[in-house]
Amino acid sequence: MVRKSNFTGAYAGEKRNIKYELGFVHYGVNDGLDSDEVYGGIEHSDFLSPSFKAYVDVNAGKGAYLQAALRRQSPLKRYCLQF
Repeated sequence: MVRKSNFTGAYAGEKRNIKYELGFVHYGVNDGLDSDEVYGGIEHSDFLSPSFKAYVDVNAGKGAYLQAALRRQSPLKRYCLQF
């Protein structure tokens, strides 16, 4: 049986129309396959809210994960629809 636990710590803020986030993720596995990741990202509060995040493994793995996105919100009376 594999037991897994994750721990995430993050700091986020906003300055003018730029949101930012920095964080740390620890992935714990009972077989000693633990891994750690640091990440950072920014998002511009605009019509399509473009964002970019980068995740880098600093322990067991050797690699990085990059994420880019566009996000648009549209209100639907009492609900909110996100694309």
